[in-house]
Amino acid sequence: TRGLLSRWLVGRRLRARDEVSVALVQALGRGFQARLEAKRRRVQIYADAAEAVQRIYRGRLGKLWFSLFRAMVREARARLLQRWFRGARARKAARRLREGLEAGIRELDRCEREFLSGRLRLRIEALAAGGASAGLGL
Repeated sequence: TRGLLSRWLVGRRLRARDEVSVALVQALGRGFQARLEAKRRRVQIYADAAEAVQRIYRGRLGKLWFSLFRAMVREARARLLQRWFRGARARKAARRLREGLEAGIRELDRCEREFLSGRLRLRIEALAAGGASAGLGL
């Protein structure tokens, strides 16, 4: 019985030592897993924060670039309107010049006809003779 008791005590001590060893190894494993999980969480938090910062930064850049684009479009529209207005103004001035030139040519043609027909000479002579009421009739 003594040998049986000794073997039982030795087995019990070995099992207790194994249980302590297993508990230590399990604790080490759980600690390692917990550190890995904490690291994953930290990385996820940093990644989420980086995405938020990038979104804000890109949004601000996008807003800046879009405002520059809008200014370029506004400038192009203003140049187009200026070109249209200047063109219309130049066409109006050219039309006025053309009408004035045509009126001048018509008046010169009328004077030439009167001169060739002799009526202009008769009027000038009447004016020189003292008939100021006759006038030139131009």
